[in-house]
Amino acid sequence: MVVKKDCSLRSHLASRKTLVLLASCWLAAQVGQVAAEAVCTPEHIARMIQNEVPDNVIREVCADAGVDVDAVAPDAVETAVEPAEVVREERQHERERIHSGRDEGPRQNFFGVGLYNLRLTFDYGGGRDSENYTGLNLFFSRAFHQRWSGDLGLYWGRHIDYSDATVSGFDSALWLSTNALNPGWNFGVGFGLYTESWSNYSFHGYQFGFLIGYRGGRVGFDLKLKGRDTSDQEGDFKNVDIHHGASSLNFLYQF
Repeated sequence: MVVKKDCSLRSHLASRKTLVLLASCWLAAQVGQVAAEAVCTPEHIARMIQNEVPDNVIREVCADAGVDVDAVAPDAVETAVEPAEVVREERQHERERIHSGRDEGPRQNFFGVGLYNLRLTFDYGGGRDSENYTGLNLFFSRAFHQRWSGDLGLYWGRHIDYSDATVSGFDSALWLSTNALNPGWNFGVGFGLYTESWSNYSFHGYQFGFLIGYRGGRVGFDLKLKGRDTSDQEGDFKNVDIHHGASSLNFLYQF
């Protein structure tokens, strides 16, 4: 009789332990499911996409948690794809820029040297005379905006027919152009001032110009054409119209 009671007691305790164990397992499963579903919320799915986690990995993780990605967060997936692509492109550009040693951003400073030509035309009452000078042009330029840049330069030239006749000067210009900062083609118009010295006198005025150029990683070229105001020079001549035209073909180095 005692044996039967002992067995019955043990059986009862075992049943209770089994129920407790089953309840614990069920509770753990529910907690795990809730935790897994928390990992696969729309916000977490979008974050995984932003962090470049592959799509098949995201779906596998959520499938293991019993979560259907398309059912839970279709909008999150769609809205996160485009930003993720943007992030990937930006990171790729950043890696390429660092790899090429250009992590400091667009180069804004330019040093230029080139061939300089100055043509002067004198219109008299009964005829016309032209003088041509050729020489060198040195200048420094800085781009301070995508559309704006400025330069300061010196030039020196000698008359093509009379070697004793020389001209030198200083000019400046502010340029409005299509691409002042980045590599590629650049087209622009400009306005500035100049001062010029001949063998026996000097004069000054304003100037306007056009430019076309192309720049690569560090080097490039540009062609500048300028027309000038000559009212100060015409004051030394009577009944003479004077026209100035300057052009330069320059090699550019960016730093």
